[in-house]
Amino acid sequence: MARQIFLETFEDLFTFIAEQGNIEITVSTENLNKVKTLCNVAYDQVASAFEWWFLQKKFILNLAPPYSTGTVAVTEKSSAVVGSSTLWSANAAAKGMFNVDGDAEIYPIKTVGSNTSITLGVTDTEVTYKEDTATGKSYNIWTDVYALPSDFKEMLQPHQAFWPFYPQPLGIREFRRMQRDFGTGEGKPEFYTLESDEDGTQSIIFTPFPDELATVEGDYILEVTPLSADGDKPLIPRDYRDAIAWKALQGYFQGERRDMERARYFEGLFEVRRARMLGDHKTRQQEDLPMIRPSFRRYERRSRRSSRVYDSNWTRRTLR
Repeated sequence: MARQIFLETFEDLFTFIAEQGNIEITVSTENLNKVKTLCNVAYDQVASAFEWWFLQKKFILNLAPPYSTGTVAVTEKSSAVVGSSTLWSANAAAKGMFNVDGDAEIYPIKTVGSNTSITLGVTDTEVTYKEDTATGKSYNIWTDVYALPSDFKEMLQPHQAFWPFYPQPLGIREFRRMQRDFGTGEGKPEFYTLESDEDGTQSIIFTPFPDELATVEGDYILEVTPLSADGDKPLIPRDYRDAIAWKALQGYFQGERRDMERARYFEGLFEVRRARMLGDHKTRQQEDLPMIRPSFRRYERRSRRSSRVYDSNWTRRTLR
C-alpha cells in the first residue's frame, strides 16, 4: 500500500523528492533547480492525465443581443462609420460585427472611437465599406466572440440556462461555413467553436448571434501553472500530492540515473495513488447524477403469470 505523505507546499514537495532521491540541494543550486523542474514536470503530467474534478471550473457569459439604436452614415470605400443618436462606447467593441440593414456584407469592427464613431477592420488592417454612400441607415452591431477565463485549458460542456438543447461544438472550418449560412440571422446560438489570439488568449464564438439577452454557463478544465515560490500550493488536493513526488522520482531514476528497479518502485507507488484518485473521481462524478431505482414487481408478476409446468409431450403433440 502507498505510504500516505502530506505535502502542503512547493518547498515540501521538492525537499521530499530530494530526500527520497538522495539529491543534495542545500549547497548545489544546479541540483535544486533540477529537482524543482522534476517536480513541475510531474505536476503537469499528473494534472493533464485526466479531467480531474478538482480542475473543473465554471464560466458564465452574458450574450448581448444586437445594438441598433440610432442611425449611421456610411461612405463607399471608407472604413469610417458615423453614428447619429448612438452610444457605441458602451455598446460596441473591437472584434464586434457591423451590418447595414439590407446589405449582405458583414464587417468587422477594428476600433470604437467614441459614441458616434467606429472604424471597420481587423487588428492590423482597415476594411472599407463596399456599398454606395448613404446616411440615416438602420444597422446592427453585435459580438459573437467572447473571451474565456485566463486559466481556461479545455472545454467540458457549455449550455445556456433554460435552453432545451446544448450548443454543438464545431471545428473552425465547419463553423465558418455555418456562419456564412446563418449570415445576419439571429436566434438562439446553436453552434460554437474555440479560437486563440496571437497572445494565447482563448475565446469562444457562437452562431447565430442571440436575438435576446442570454446567459451561457460552461464547464472547463483549468490550466495549471508551474510552481515557483516556496509557498505555492498545487491545485491537486493535499491527499494526492504525494503522487507528484512519486511521479518525479520515477522520472528521475528512469531518465537520469538509469536505475530501472528504483524507477519501477516509485512507479508502483504512483499507480496506487493514481488508482485512488480515479476511484474518488468516479465516486464524485456519480454523486452528481440523479439516481432512479426501478421497481421489478410488475416484471415479477408478469413472469409468474407466464410460467408453466414443463410438459415433455407438448412438442410432440404440436407437431402431429
